[in-house]
Amino acid sequence: MEINLLPETEKKEIKLEKVCQETVILLGLILIALLFFIFILISLKFYLTEKVNSLEKIVLEKENELRASQILEFKKRVTTVNQNLSKIQRFWQEELSIIPLFEKFTFLTPQSIYFTSFSYQKRFQEEKKEKKVFAEIHISGWAGTREELFNFKKELEKEEDFKEVYFAPTSWVKPTNLDFFLTLKFDPFNQIK
Repeated sequence: MEINLLPETEKKEIKLEKVCQETVILLGLILIALLFFIFILISLKFYLTEKVNSLEKIVLEKENELRASQILEFKKRVTTVNQNLSKIQRFWQEELSIIPLFEKFTFLTPQSIYFTSFSYQKRFQEEKKEKKVFAEIHISGWAGTREELFNFKKELEKEEDFKEVYFAPTSWVKPTNLDFFLTLKFDPFNQIK
């Protein structure tokens, strides 16, 4: 046990001084802990900022890859659609309607001439990487007189859409009640020379 012979005021001063020292030490420790905590927070901020930046870069790269793949997919779809449209266009260019042919024949054929058979075949002719479409037509029929058949031949030859009009020689043998055989090419696009 210690005996303290100091007066009471000095005892209080020493005690107060001791409390002040302990308070200063405690405040110093708190300050050091606070500085250490601030250092940890700043380090954590830099770490998280760096991590967020790297994740943003990764996200941007993934978005760019996704966009690029979507663009490629879109380009493929556009290419496919263009190819299909090109095929459709080629089909329609090669399509040769028989309706104008019948309209012309109806207009040009006299009432005294009858058709007994009609054959229509679409043909293609390629010249210089260009596909020409026409129809080859074979008709057999009956005409009342040679003169009517001759006039019918002249009318067909005048028509620009009909090329290579040819009647078989046997079509001209009899003067009346003629059985005729006709071949011609129907070229509504005027491609055949």
